[in-house]
Amino acid sequence: MEDTVSQAIIDGLGGLDNFGDVTCCATRLRMRVNNMDLVNEAALKRTGAMGVIKKRQWNSSCIWTYCISY
Repeated sequence: MEDTVSQAIIDGLGGLDNFGDVTCCATRLRMRVNNMDLVNEAALKRTGAMGVIKKRQWNSSCIWTYCISY
């Protein structure tokens, strides 16, 4: 079975070579991003992200976040 959402997130982050050091919690996916210019925020939001937080100009990181109802 093909995981199209995961592939769309990878593409939105600029491809596999553009990010690493991925961590997560219940509502967030955090990663180090090599080139923030390659991150497509609109594409990431189409995957279900409520927002994309871009932090730090050097050693950039990106946080993909979504809402969970309990």
